[in-house]
Amino acid sequence: MSIIKRIAKHRHVQRLRGISLSAVPKQFAEFPGPIPDRYEHSVSVSRLSNMLNESFSRWKTAIAVSGLLHDIGSPPFNHIAEEYMEAKFGYDHEKLSKVLIMQSSISGMLRECGIYNQVMQIFDKGQSISKIMFGKIDLDNIDNLHKFDTIVLKNEPIYSRHELAQRFELIKDDVYFRMDAEKWKRTRWRVYNYLANSHWNMAAWAMLKRAHDLSYEHLDENYFRMTDEQAIDFLSKHAPKIMGSLKKHEYYEEQFRIVVDEPPKLSKINERVRAVNEIAELEGFDKEDICVLISDDRRSKDVKRWFLCVFSSRHIKNEEGMQNALCI
Repeated sequence: MSIIKRIAKHRHVQRLRGISLSAVPKQFAEFPGPIPDRYEHSVSVSRLSNMLNESFSRWKTAIAVSGLLHDIGSPPFNHIAEEYMEAKFGYDHEKLSKVLIMQSSISGMLRECGIYNQVMQIFDKGQSISKIMFGKIDLDNIDNLHKFDTIVLKNEPIYSRHELAQRFELIKDDVYFRMDAEKWKRTRWRVYNYLANSHWNMAAWAMLKRAHDLSYEHLDENYFRMTDEQAIDFLSKHAPKIMGSLKKHEYYEEQFRIVVDEPPKLSKINERVRAVNEIAELEGFDKEDICVLISDDRRSKDVKRWFLCVFSSRHIKNEEGMQNALCI
């Protein structure tokens, strides 16, 4: 059995069948099309390595394996939960992926094939070769954006994944992308513009963030290795009103939104929780009635902006008090 097939059967990789490509999972989503899971995405990224030109010949197996493994550290709800994983344990999903490789039987498989050191270099962002998987434009986001755009949003494709993969070149162990990135940028804008302007998506993000806020003291390392479905059951014990609304697709109404050029003052979890609790108290709301979403605007990697949005199950009357609590 090939190294790719052996690793694909590993429990860390198989868990990705239960993690949606979208941060808002399929259980709560209202996209035009179906949502692939992160296992499908990882297999596609692995296969894209076959499109790389001959300059990558001695790296191709390691890149294919890294494609399978690059998301094994993804928590349930992906980027929604990642903030809490970093706050509690000091690592993001990419660092956790590397740790899981080193601490599991995957390490032995890679050593048997003589590619352990190469895979570790790909997962080390200090190494130039890592840009093939963790760069500004890489095999990961070429596949991710294409899948989201064409399968989830049902758009006609702007670019060919295979064509873009063929445009990478390895020169003296440094990765270069030999093509105008305009088509990739247009796709990125179209995907993230849809997400930013979709009421249900932004509301679901905010509600899931608040469910994590209210569950924070109970989030242990095991939580971040659950599937989406397991995490939904877990959060439902600590934020039953929010999770119950999400299960019925009853999204909170947007009360307020601004876009700013600098990270909002409430970017840290404890600051956001304090502000939301203060607004709830001012309005006489339950703590589950109000949610605040602070997120970077991901439509462009070249322009840094942030959203600050407030969602609530009830109308907020004291707008001045809300803005004071949000330090606006």
